[in-house]
Amino acid sequence: MKALKITVNGERRVLAGHQDAASFIFSYISTPRGETAYHVSGHLLRKDQEVADYVEWKHEDLNEDDEVTLAVTEAKAVDLPKRQRPTTHDWNPQGELELSCSFCGNIKSDVKYLVKGSNGNICDKCTALAHEIMVDEGVFDGEAKS
Repeated sequence: MKALKITVNGERRVLAGHQDAASFIFSYISTPRGETAYHVSGHLLRKDQEVADYVEWKHEDLNEDDEVTLAVTEAKAVDLPKRQRPTTHDWNPQGELELSCSFCGNIKSDVKYLVKGSNGNICDKCTALAHEIMVDEGVFDGEAKS
């Protein structure tokens, strides 16, 4: 299976992969305070699912001179994800799964309203943005239809 191999300063840190992986995401993070890190995540879509689960393999802080290398490789054995959750939920500050917006990721307690669907959720902020885009694109004039 395809896997994403990450090394830091020549040392293997993670071989991210899964037979049901729909995607792998590598993120480099830099904060205004000068902190840096990398994050490896992805989406697993099993045969009986309509919506992929979000999974995380690794998150690690980096030092200023660290050399990070990425390689896409074929592997028989991979590191399994450390965390997994449905894309319709996210972890709240108390460490509990809570409904979340499938578009922006905000959890239910951080938005005014969250519409729950069978394959995803959308918050009031994303609904307003979608409405604005449709008005701008001329899909409809913005007036409520009855």
